[in-house]
Amino acid sequence: MEYDREEFKRKFPHLHKELEEADEEAVTQARLQDTDNDSVGGHMPDVMSYIRRARTDNEAMEIVNYLRRRGEISEEHSRTLVKQIQERGVRSFGSLRIWGHYEKELRKEPIVCGDEEEDENEWTD
Repeated sequence: MEYDREEFKRKFPHLHKELEEADEEAVTQARLQDTDNDSVGGHMPDVMSYIRRARTDNEAMEIVNYLRRRGEISEEHSRTLVKQIQERGVRSFGSLRIWGHYEKELRKEPIVCGDEEEDENEWTD
């Protein structure tokens, strides 16, 4: 969901004040932690997920520009991301996510089939 600045300020005055006072790097770190803690099942990739798949700063810039053109991120958010890429590089968003990352994470989760309380002796030939 996207709000313009004034609407956000009106609806969430305390959060707006907190964000205005926040250090830009602290906000980026919070986003990274949120991205790292996403559950794998049902995960919908966001801009950070896409950027972390980029191998170079140029690839990351292309991703940001593409998402801005599609309207998936705001002009202001894209400027913030571009600035961070230019000043600190693509790895400032977190480690590289390689092909198969989410599959590997999903395989770590236990797979439960049927009722866990079933008696093992029920399955006899």
